[in-house]
Amino acid sequence: MKDILRLLKDGNKPSLLAAIVNTGIAILKAVAYVLTGNVAMFAETLHSLGDAANQFFVYIGSALSKKAPTPNFPNGFGRVVNLVCLGAVIVVGIMSYEAVKEGWHHVLNPVETTGLFINLGVLGLATLLEFFVLIKASKEIAHETGSLIQV
Repeated sequence: MKDILRLLKDGNKPSLLAAIVNTGIAILKAVAYVLTGNVAMFAETLHSLGDAANQFFVYIGSALSKKAPTPNFPNGFGRVVNLVCLGAVIVVGIMSYEAVKEGWHHVLNPVETTGLFINLGVLGLATLLEFFVLIKASKEIAHETGSLIQV
């Protein structure tokens, strides 16, 4: 257990930050969907949840891939990130099904949406939060590569 916690500490921090931010964005979009009934905001909620799941799996995979080689795995665990990311594919597949099902329901039973400014406000806030994550990830990449470019 101690080894796993040490590995998680060394995981890709921008991926963890992106997972946390995308989870928060998904919550905001879900609230906007409940308040406005806008089916596009439902799809956006699922999209943000898919992004969060993907980034969480990347974080876990990046941490586990740093495990030292063992006699059973003499080449190490560098490619385990690819295996772990299959979990994200499963999550996104399930959410795609739900998005299509909900979209079809709204095609058959259209509902008038309200709250244009709520939806636009949530999307604007989501854009700002994603930009913050982009800046943090860019700084981390510049640091890891020893780039002279300051972000």
